[in-house]
Formats: sequence, C-alpha cells, structure tokens
Amino acid sequence: MLVHGAAGAVGQALLALGRLAGRALGAIPIDYQREDFTRVLPGGFDVVFDGIAEDGYRRSFAALKRGGLLCAYGYSAGVQAQRRMLTMLMWIARLNLWRWLPGGKRARFYSINAMRARHPGWFREDLQRLFGLLATGAVRPRVAERISFDEIAEAHR
Repeated sequence: MLVHGAAGAVGQALLALGRLAGRALGAIPIDYQREDFTRVLPGGFDVVFDGIAEDGYRRSFAALKRGGLLCAYGYSAGVQAQRRMLTMLMWIARLNLWRWLPGGKRARFYSINAMRARHPGWFREDLQRLFGLLATGAVRPRVAERISFDEIAEAHR
C-alpha cells in the first residue's frame, strides 16, 4: 500500500485503516523528491492512495502491480499550481479511461460528497464504524497541537 502525503491527517488515517485491514504493520517513508516511488516495490503496489495528483496521477498508476487499484481522492498539486479546474477534471476523466487499458490495473476517483449523495446508507454505516474505531481506541488520531480558528490559514502555510 502506497499513501501519498502520509504525514498529513488523511494519510495518517489511511495508514491506520490499512493496518487494521491487515495491509502492513508499519510504513516506510519515501522521500519523493529523491526517490522514484514507482521503483520502490518491485512488482508494484496493491493499492495507491493519491490525494496529490502530481503528474496527473500517471506515476501513481505506473506504481501499481497487475490487478492493483489507484484510489485518487484529491488534486492538491493542481490547486497549489493554480491549474484550471478543466485541467483537473481532465485528470479525473483520464482515470475513468484507464480502466479500459490492458494490464488489469484499476483507477477510481473517490469523493466523500459523491459517496454520501449516491449511497447514504453506506456512508452512514462507514461513519458509524469509524466512530466505533475511535471510541475503542483502535484508531488514534495524532494531534500535534490545538489551534484557534483564526490560526488555521497560518497553520496551513
């Protein structure tokens, strides 16, 4: 399992949930600026979670093994580079086209808002399960510091 941005809140949650699903006991950090993550695991990853979309998800798709799944759930690289929304929509459209390529790799874009709208029962069930994991301590979010609402913009910078 490869999680882009595993140092962030969503990445940490994905690692914790992956551990609970039996994916791994830990994580190996990859310095994406010095290492080519597409070559870290010979044979490729079972699943890649990409909320960054550096290179429009191409390298994440290349890092998959046969039968692997790319779960794209964001495009922060495009937002930071101030790309037009049309460009980012093209990235998502390309994900849908990749399912027709030979090689058995799959790619999907996940949107929590779309999930909630299309399958409210699934969403409710998943949310209840997550709150249950929090209540039992099976998942423990790491909180480095609490800040006021007025400090949010600066914290992101």
